[in-house]
Amino acid sequence: METPDGAKSAYSSGTWLATFYGAQPQRIEVAADAEGRRSVARGNECTVVFDGLLHTRRAWLHELRNGAFADLSDAELVLRAYLAWGDELLERLKGLFALVVWDGRDKTLLCARDPHGLHPFFYAKAGDDLLLSASVEALVQHPRVPGDVDRTALADHLCHRWPKLDATYFAAVRRLPGGYALRVRNGHRRVERYWDPIPPGKPIDYLSDDEVGRFDELLDEAVDRCLRAGPAAIYLSGGLDSISVAAVAKDDLDRRQMAPLLALSLVFEHPLANEEATQREVASDLGLGQEIVTISEAVGPKGLLASALEMSAQRPAPMINLWNPAYRHLAERARSQGTTSS
Repeated sequence: METPDGAKSAYSSGTWLATFYGAQPQRIEVAADAEGRRSVARGNECTVVFDGLLHTRRAWLHELRNGAFADLSDAELVLRAYLAWGDELLERLKGLFALVVWDGRDKTLLCARDPHGLHPFFYAKAGDDLLLSASVEALVQHPRVPGDVDRTALADHLCHRWPKLDATYFAAVRRLPGGYALRVRNGHRRVERYWDPIPPGKPIDYLSDDEVGRFDELLDEAVDRCLRAGPAAIYLSGGLDSISVAAVAKDDLDRRQMAPLLALSLVFEHPLANEEATQREVASDLGLGQEIVTISEAVGPKGLLASALEMSAQRPAPMINLWNPAYRHLAERARSQGTTSS
């Protein structure tokens, strides 16, 4: 597939590429495969790209005409929210996402990344134009974007230091940091925080007494969001965090008479780190199916280091977590059993 400006498609997995044309007449075009088209919505001279998970969907369906838009995609719902609230949308939006809004009425481009930076978002300049994507590969494969490596950023990464929040391993590609928005208007581009966990000059109040009292409710809500995506699996260690989530998920699935949760357990074989007995006992007590493998089984005869190097070579950035190949092995086993979320 060819994109509107001649770049070859890199979108077979649903990746999108948006091109903002900065010269007059300003406009935006979005290329995506058939799977990704529901991430794009248009109406009232506005275009929205919403890629990720929308946690406020149910609340917005209630607030915007009391559920009359229940059949809309997330992008279509975000478009309606933007038309209703404008820039205030960012204060109301919760989830993991990359967001692009082109408002043709006042020729304003708004891009934002979720506060925690859990969903990727990158951009690159191409003359007066701006290329936007959740994929570094989609940008560096574009004929208008040089693929030169930023050696300084690469060295910083390997030394576990990140002095520039927007740096990537490619000189021409920038990262939109988590909690930041990029705005373009009248030819001027600025990147600034829209969410700050430590706002300057303001008291830090992470939790109110009311929010502490709602912990159980909010945990149930967070787990339920994941389970609604389909048959689910959980990485189950012997620690309190994953065990608590597994217990909440089991109660939710039992209540809705849905298929049981699948536990994915990785066994670290050294006696001081081995939690196998606890992992098996928890899965048994909760009635979970379980895939349990040792590190040696998960990485195979190549060993952990060689497997990590091989996996890292397939990624756009050097991998820091050497255990990723083992966890990927578990995820593939879960996928073979039909799970769709974790």
